Amino acid sequence: MLIGSEYALAGPATNMADLPQRFHAYYRDFKPRENLALLCTHEYVHTQQNQPVDNLLSNCLSEGIAEFISCKATGIASNTPAIAFGKLNTEKVVSQYVKDLFVMFNDYNWIWGENRNEFRVRDLGYYIGYSIAERYYELSADKGKAIRELIELDYTNDAAVEHLVDTTRFLPKKLSELYTDYDKSRPRVIALSPSINGTKDVAPGLTRITVHFSEPLNGINTGIDFGPLGPDYFPKLSPVRVWSDDKRSITLEADLKPGKTYQFMIDNTFRREDQVRIKPFVVEFSTKE
Repeated sequence: MLIGSEYALAGPATNMADLPQRFHAYYRDFKPRENLALLCTHEYVHTQQNQPVDNLLSNCLSEGIAEFISCKATGIASNTPAIAFGKLNTEKVVSQYVKDLFVMFNDYNWIWGENRNEFRVRDLGYYIGYSIAERYYELSADKGKAIRELIELDYTNDAAVEHLVDTTRFLPKKLSELYTDYDKSRPRVIALSPSINGTKDVAPGLTRITVHFSEPLNGINTGIDFGPLGPDYFPKLSPVRVWSDDKRSITLEADLKPGKTYQFMIDNTFRREDQVRIKPFVVEFSTKE
């Protein structure tokens, strides 16, 4: 509480020389000391909410709902610059948000950090969540019930989250349709060399396995994980992974024992330059005795 109070009560006379530059902008743009009623109410709403799950939509809803409820409770307009910016640039902001919606670990372009996309406005995710909450409230005949539903939203209940978002028609399509569009755009594993997947007569010993992708990836991020059968079926893999020059394939080396069934997953740590991740692919085969 003491650290939080010191943080919130900083003002023009506070020495910020040792703070990162992004904090300077925070105090300049948000003026937290001048907006303590909103700040405290926003944080109090968080104590009544369920914990969001770790994805972009969930985090944006949690923050945006808290901001909307704090404004309704205090009668004070939001001091978050992203809210005003979003309302003036709704079509462009929503279009970029949809592109990022299912790209994991992209939260800092939208909340809690410095925005590196074309808008250069931090916390635009607050605007997304705020607008969905605002529309849901305005469309509800029972305002009190709407407030309860917003605060008590169960972020682990996909159906409840989809109902809330889809009811508002704030996004251009239903969430399920947006996910289908995203899934169609993902890179895929298209082949293995040698073609061992599903076979039962792979020669034991040191074996090079080349994984071919449908399009070039970023050549940096890789992820090989256990398959559904678990760690007992995971082969011993060399830590060295060699990308092709065109980044359309990567070669692994496995030490295979005779008479064993192996399984591993090419997981969605692999990704394109734009951070869109591949569709996970399970490899399973057995070696000869």
